[in-house]
Amino acid sequence: HSFDPMVDKDHFPVTDPHFVLEKKIESAVKDADVILILVEWPQVINFDFSKTKAQKKQWIIDVRNQLSPQQVR
Repeated sequence: HSFDPMVDKDHFPVTDPHFVLEKKIESAVKDADVILILVEWPQVINFDFSKTKAQKKQWIIDVRNQLSPQQVR
């Protein structure tokens, strides 16, 4: 599952049936084992990942080094 608030789903043709572009970040990360953060959008940076990590063990890889350790604990 993927989340990008700047992508218009109608203009993003997806041919892979396993790829899902979610409208909300919560839906994209709730069942994830690994979360890759590749964008700098405020919706991603300001999201409280501790809510989903409380429900299951998750690995968060922040390739832009923009999250504080408190956000991902």
